[in-house]
Amino acid sequence: MSKINVKNSSFNSFVSFLKEEKIKFKVMSVSNNTEVIRISTKRGTQSDAALEGLRTYGTNLYHDVTLHVDGKAENVFNYFSNQYENMAEDNIEYELPNYYIENLNDQNATYSSLKSLSVNAVTRKYIEKIAQSQKRLPLKTQAEQDVMRNVYFGGTYRQDRSNRNLNEFCYYNKIKVSSYENNEFIGTLLKKLNMQEEIFESLIAMKSPIAVDFVLNDGETVSVNTYDVAQNIKDSSMIINFNNKLILSEQKNNSNFMNNNFNKYLLMNYVDRAPEKFVKSFTQIYHNEECEKEYLMYKIEKYRDTDTTPMQSFWMYEKEFKEYYDYQVKFDSSYRYSVKCYCVIYGTATTVSDVKNDNGIIDFKITKSPSFRMVLLDFYQKTIRVTPKILPSPFVEFLNESNSKNSVKIYLDLKNTKTLEVPVSITEDDALLLEDIETDEEGKIAFEYQVQDGKFEVFRTDIKPKFIEDFRDAKILDVRNKHSSTSVVFKNKIFPNKKYYYMFRAVNSIGVASNPSPVYEVELLKDATSSKIITKVLNLSKEQIFFDKRFKSLIQIRPAFDQEIFNDGSEEALNLTTYRKKINNLTLGTAIDKVWGKRFKIRVKSSDTGKIIDLNVKFNLVKDNIK
Repeated sequence: MSKINVKNSSFNSFVSFLKEEKIKFKVMSVSNNTEVIRISTKRGTQSDAALEGLRTYGTNLYHDVTLHVDGKAENVFNYFSNQYENMAEDNIEYELPNYYIENLNDQNATYSSLKSLSVNAVTRKYIEKIAQSQKRLPLKTQAEQDVMRNVYFGGTYRQDRSNRNLNEFCYYNKIKVSSYENNEFIGTLLKKLNMQEEIFESLIAMKSPIAVDFVLNDGETVSVNTYDVAQNIKDSSMIINFNNKLILSEQKNNSNFMNNNFNKYLLMNYVDRAPEKFVKSFTQIYHNEECEKEYLMYKIEKYRDTDTTPMQSFWMYEKEFKEYYDYQVKFDSSYRYSVKCYCVIYGTATTVSDVKNDNGIIDFKITKSPSFRMVLLDFYQKTIRVTPKILPSPFVEFLNESNSKNSVKIYLDLKNTKTLEVPVSITEDDALLLEDIETDEEGKIAFEYQVQDGKFEVFRTDIKPKFIEDFRDAKILDVRNKHSSTSVVFKNKIFPNKKYYYMFRAVNSIGVASNPSPVYEVELLKDATSSKIITKVLNLSKEQIFFDKRFKSLIQIRPAFDQEIFNDGSEEALNLTTYRKKINNLTLGTAIDKVWGKRFKIRVKSSDTGKIIDLNVKFNLVKDNIK
């Protein structure tokens, strides 16, 4: 979850003063947008400081809020089409098929001229054999490119209209966005009046910014451009610009100058009469009660890998869940998606007046007013590479056929799981195929199931392997089903009563293999009347030999040098004429704090297992008195 905590950098210094001095306050009266507050101060310095704070109070802004916007971005790779790749090679991304206009319906019919495919509904059969139906993907004029670079979803657009055709395309990127605890105040009326498109232009090009310093996530102070919501609605032209964007929505019959201005008047009055709960009281500000907020609209910017200028932008209004399907990507390319949100913070502005002091009892009036500010905040970025998943090692089963003379039946299937593993190279080509795959800090990569036709490599040797690398030159088959399927069943010839060793790998649509399966020892036992298959998993892990070591050879505990040295220059030693029978009067060490006769606990902890051994040690000074 991406969470941003927003606070005004200049917090109300008078409120801070009350908290630091532990001065209690009491709300004496409340009337419309004003409150009368009373505080009791100690006469002298404290009273003078309170009066000075009220005198210099000015206008204080309060916008404390926590914003939650979550998102996920991933590549969905369904299949690979050589014909489509050859055709798309010379086209830029926004000339490629767009999911939202290729499957024609009443919401996108006006953009049929921008289609890249000569078919009304995308199918896998068409994409795989596209060269039989069209010679190329059409190039777009500059004006058409400008439209395709900006895709906007109106509030009435039904995203589920063409979902049945979604996975007929070879691959796409999927970007999901969701928010938490949203107050749909402005958005509710925009939907009711059906005027999201008309107000859109003013939202994406807000005027008269006011830079406000915010502390984000209790860290650095950042200057953020904020915009007065009411003023920008008032200044909105309410005109839809179709020239530079693809606007997806149901056809509108009531978008005209008179109707739009009437709706704008309704919206302005609606914002002016915002609920009282949006304006915080002095008590709520004192206790840091968070402001209401509204996620009004999302903006997703798409970049090609490390570019700094976005190649496309997508806008959508807030709902419970949002997602964008991006067909306009190229195989083996990386794209970065930046998710931004147009957020309204329903803050409060406060001023002070009518300050009265009666021997340290101070009354003052707080006047509250709305400070509704629109901000555009970056929430998260995600880079995606357009490439099929590397599959997990396959599911393997050896099928027993009675009276089988010289073959074994093998069933292989893609395993529906996801694991993080260190990649294991078997053949010379493996290292080249894996060198561009991103790994985590431990060198592991994700092996993940994805629905596709099952393709498998079969390795076999009749010499018992010691290491997985012993299969390097032992590949005997590439197998797949004749029909579209994740699994395959096949027979492999073997001699009876002889042990064979099998290993299998699943191969994705571009030839990258999974990690190896377990190694199976297989034997066809055959006598005069019957036969059966005996299989077992062979453990190739290296045998580990542990040697015992005495703990005393690994650790040494003894007093430091200044504890053991005999100080023959001490006062006790200098006053002795002989050491005979005087040893008990002497001690060792020059240290001020001596260890002799004291107990210590010494703890030893294993860095591998975390197990702990406590040693209780007492340092005794044993004296053999000389007679």
